[in-house]
Amino acid sequence: MIKCLLDKGAKIDVFDKYGFSPLATACYEGHGRTVQLLLDNGADIKLCDEDGFSPLLVACEKGHDSIVQLLLEKGADINLCTNYGDSPLFTACQKGHDSTVQLLLDNGADINLCHGDGASPLFMACQEGHESIVQLLLNNGADINLCRKTGASPLFMACQEGHESIVQLLLNNGADINLSTTDGLNPLDVAKDKGHERIVQILMGRLRQLIE
Repeated sequence: MIKCLLDKGAKIDVFDKYGFSPLATACYEGHGRTVQLLLDNGADIKLCDEDGFSPLLVACEKGHDSIVQLLLEKGADINLCTNYGDSPLFTACQKGHDSTVQLLLDNGADINLCHGDGASPLFMACQEGHESIVQLLLNNGADINLCRKTGASPLFMACQEGHESIVQLLLNNGADINLSTTDGLNPLDVAKDKGHERIVQILMGRLRQLIE
């Protein structure tokens, strides 16, 4: 039916009432054949909605890896961000799509490209508790101490959210335990404030090691 409409001259780069183009809709729903058909008929792969969401970012948000691969092969900008600073990699990390993250890294995504508020993909993975993605990012050279604009580090966020295994992982990979926010709070402060007793114990143990 789509092919028939295109053959009859239907406009391919238009937006529906929700602000989605046909290509973005197909990417969101995971309809790979439709994505291929639209691209073959000249759909603009870089056409974003009013918030700057590209077809690639939408596919990454949903974890549709085969479509992500297709879009990259067709020249999609792997680092194109929304108006808020969400990159495809940042979004995949936020949503917890391990294989999508790996695919983007394999294709050269900027691992330290930050959100508008300064949060890195690693920061977001730590916030959301996606340990396997944290490990993946660290294995690929993510800046472990890259802080958001408030001064909060990935370690700080993991401590705040109570992600014990991620805290341990970050410490084992050299995270700076003494980095403070613009309010003067460090990871130990926030762990105590949130009542994460096991994390407090881990941090205290690491601080004792540093003193010794």
